[in-house]
Amino acid sequence: QDDDADFPAAGLRLKRQVEACDALLFVTPEYNRSIPGVLKNAIDIGSRPGGSNSFAGKRAGVIGTSPGAHSTVSAQQHLRNVLAAVDVAVLPQPEIAIQYREDQIDADGKVTAQWVKADKKADDRLAALLTALAKIAEPFTGLHQPIAPATDFDDDLLTIYPFGDPHIGMQAWA
Repeated sequence: QDDDADFPAAGLRLKRQVEACDALLFVTPEYNRSIPGVLKNAIDIGSRPGGSNSFAGKRAGVIGTSPGAHSTVSAQQHLRNVLAAVDVAVLPQPEIAIQYREDQIDADGKVTAQWVKADKKADDRLAALLTALAKIAEPFTGLHQPIAPATDFDDDLLTIYPFGDPHIGMQAWA
């Protein structure tokens, strides 16, 4: 609220990117049973200034990975609560919380083929979530103008990628 009168350019860019998306996919780690501060800050910025909530009416999916035994179950529930407060309709199912292992992601940041083969159930759940997200976003597809992804966030902790059709796109990494 301190910046509402002189909203920062990076915040306006975030708001435009969220507004350009038909649906959002949040991918979060878990810190102390909650979401990373950078993700909460991004959601707060996107909902400001008062009366211009860029998240209002959006559809979303939530997934996550963490090395803990119960993965990101607590963080995802907390994120669902935060998103409800800014008027985002979050898919209730399927829930996807993946326990992270070193062999899941290659040096280029891509999910490895051996992990997909080893965890076919997780791959099937992810496909089901993306299908469901595309279905609930379908009435909104094409209503927004796609824009180029931001490339200059200072710490690379938050990246928004509009991709595919519909434009599903918020990924938070920490």
